[in-house]
Amino acid sequence: DVESISKGEHPDFSGLTKLGMIIRGAMNKTVASGLKYTSEQNQWLVEHYRNYPKEPEGFNEWNKSLHKTLDESFAKIATYSKN
Repeated sequence: DVESISKGEHPDFSGLTKLGMIIRGAMNKTVASGLKYTSEQNQWLVEHYRNYPKEPEGFNEWNKSLHKTLDESFAKIATYSKN
């Protein structure tokens, strides 16, 4: 999974990995929720970076969307560390 992330790919949490995450997550719902959210945001970021504008005119909107999502993500992730 780390190798996938370093290549800009979204890791595939399938099969036994998901089962293990569910079991461990049942013990700590906050951690499970945080991991799920982080995984979803990572998937969005990978897709967003793949859609980097080809022309300079599209950069401001692309950058605005990126920073809006990052700000929201950092704020939400901070709530997980308080639990």
